[in-house]
Amino acid sequence: MQERDFYKWETPIKHLVCPVLFCAPGGFFLLMPRCAPLNRDLTDDEIRPFYCGDGFEVPVEDKSSSFGILDGRIVAVDYGS
Repeated sequence: MQERDFYKWETPIKHLVCPVLFCAPGGFFLLMPRCAPLNRDLTDDEIRPFYCGDGFEVPVEDKSSSFGILDGRIVAVDYGS
């Protein structure tokens, strides 16, 4: 449910997270588009936007399994606090 709630917020960094297409009541099921896995660590330049976005931060752990590739761009797939 954290991903659903975060995705609903209108923030200038919303494009950095994988969109939530559907979330069942109680958060028992969450549907997001399929992303290609990111099988490497992010560079400093790639990770910076997730933590320095106009005063907003994406609540995501700095590890490759928290990110994926969607439409050719890196997005957070496991985000929320």
